Amino acid sequence: MKELWCSTCCESNNEPRVEIVPFEQHMLDYGTDTQYHSTRTVILDDGSIYTGQFNGSCQEGVGEQQWLDGDLYQGQFVKGLKCGTGLFFFNDGGVYTGRFFNDQMHGEGTREFSNGQKYMGQWAEGRMHGEGRYSWPDGRVYNGEYVRGHRQGQGSFTWADGRWFKGEFREGKQHGQGQLADGKGAIIKCVFAEGKRVK
Repeated sequence: MKELWCSTCCESNNEPRVEIVPFEQHMLDYGTDTQYHSTRTVILDDGSIYTGQFNGSCQEGVGEQQWLDGDLYQGQFVKGLKCGTGLFFFNDGGVYTGRFFNDQMHGEGTREFSNGQKYMGQWAEGRMHGEGRYSWPDGRVYNGEYVRGHRQGQGSFTWADGRWFKGEFREGKQHGQGQLADGKGAIIKCVFAEGKRVK
C-alpha cells in the first residue's frame, strides 16, 4: 500500500511525493488499512457532512466533507483537520488542489479562481507565501516571490502586449529597482515607489 504523509503534521522525515488522484481511488488505497475504522458518514457539530475514515471518534485518513454553504473538501485528515493532500471546491466555483496543514492551504498547491485567475506555487497558513506564478485571463503573468498573500521580493510582471518589469515588489506593487521593457526591444533601468515610476 502507498504511504501518504503530511511532512509537517505526521511523523515522517522521508516524505514521498503524493500524486493527486480521485477521491474514490484514495478510499481504495486506504480501505484495507487496519489502523482506521470502517468508512462511515456523520453529521458534524457545524452541520457539515463527513464521509470517510476515523481513528476512534476523530476524522483521520481519507474523507470527504461538505459544508452547508456548498464548500467541499476531498482528501486527507489528521486528528480531525485537513492535513496532507486534498482538493477544496469553493462554493463560488473556484478550486484548490495541493497540500494542507492544520486545516489550511499550506505547502505546494494550485488555486483556480472562479474569475479565471490562477495561482500555482507555495502557500503558508492559507495565503500565497513563497515562490509562485499568478496569471490573469487577459494574459498578464507574475512570476516571483510572495509574502503573506502579497507580491513581495523579487519578481517579474509581464503584460499581454509584451511589456515586462523585472525587479523588486512590496505589498503587491513595484517598489525599488528594476528593469522595464517596452515590448519593442528597448529595456531601461528604473526605480519604482509604491507602484509608480520615480526614476
